[in-house]
Amino acid sequence: MASLGIVESAGVTVDKITKSNNSINIYIDRLLDNGKAQLAIPQIMIEIQNPMEEKLEDLSFNIVNQNYEPIHLKFNKKQILNNIYSQHKIATNNVPNVSLTKPNDSIVWNVDFQNIYDKENYKSPID
Repeated sequence: MASLGIVESAGVTVDKITKSNNSINIYIDRLLDNGKAQLAIPQIMIEIQNPMEEKLEDLSFNIVNQNYEPIHLKFNKKQILNNIYSQHKIATNNVPNVSLTKPNDSIVWNVDFQNIYDKENYKSPID
């Protein structure tokens, strides 16, 4: 299983796979379909059917992005949630819905909480 980072696309395809010494290079193209592109973390599963002489631990796998650069975020989902919990001194009894959107040209975290509580007063729910 290979994770390709955050990509704005309608999907990805594996263009080709090459082997050079102990390096396996996986060439990836993103699919662009007007109106269907979204922010996602595509993952691909690769099955190696031919026996290999090398041990799997000795191989390096490289993702070669052919028509895109992965989007790099300053903070990941866990860091964003921890920041919200600590800054606003809140707690919740369930997992919030979290998504990334791209209005205009900026990436925004959307966080939707249900049943949050003030950490300093658990008897008072915040709606």
